[in-house]
Amino acid sequence: MAQYTITWQCGHTTSDQLYGKHDYRYARIEAAKSQLCPNCYKTQQAERNAKAAAEAATIAQDQGLPTLTGSEKQVTWALTIRREKLAELDALMTEARRVGTPDQLAPVEALATALRAKSDSRYWIDNRSYSTRTLINLLNKQA
Repeated sequence: MAQYTITWQCGHTTSDQLYGKHDYRYARIEAAKSQLCPNCYKTQQAERNAKAAAEAATIAQDQGLPTLTGSEKQVTWALTIRREKLAELDALMTEARRVGTPDQLAPVEALATALRAKSDSRYWIDNRSYSTRTLINLLNKQA
């Protein structure tokens, strides 16, 4: 183990303690030449997440969906989950409208509206593994 000065692709230098065989250490130093330093990488990821969140929020507003609440990371993740679940919901509703009668559709439409109104990021994250059909059934049981 030894202290090495690593120059990253972004031009920043860090002094890191590298472990392992000599070849591994120098391979790590060479690899750093084509990578951003940890700080620049985090900044780049934060900018990407902010851009994606802004785009998703714009789409949500265009669709009349409520703004999600929670931390920045939660909102970013929940926006992605909600987009996927609502796409599934749209497909389910299209099928329901095709085969159902107006009397059968009224309660399903109400549940779909209730699902679209969910604004807590935690709800979407906690229920990400459920299918949209299951989410509708859970809302029906709660009502």
